[in-house]
Amino acid sequence: MTVQTVEQTPAAILNRIDIILDELLTLRQDVQSLVQDQSWFWTSTWQEMEAEAEQDLREGEYRTFDDVETFVQFLDSEAKT
Repeated sequence: MTVQTVEQTPAAILNRIDIILDELLTLRQDVQSLVQDQSWFWTSTWQEMEAEAEQDLREGEYRTFDDVETFVQFLDSEAKT
């Protein structure tokens, strides 16, 4: 078994802290971008639609299709009604 030694000098600790802070700042920027790009998802209107869709799934209120052609035919027939 190999034991790794970690340099524990104040300079080494500060260097590691700087590296971690840089990584956290990058992560924060990435998360901010996601929040801005996906803010529509968290609107009350969208969340209500999500809840309705989840309920439909739980209650079996959905259709499945064997292939794309059948799905498109279904959409066409729904558009005509």
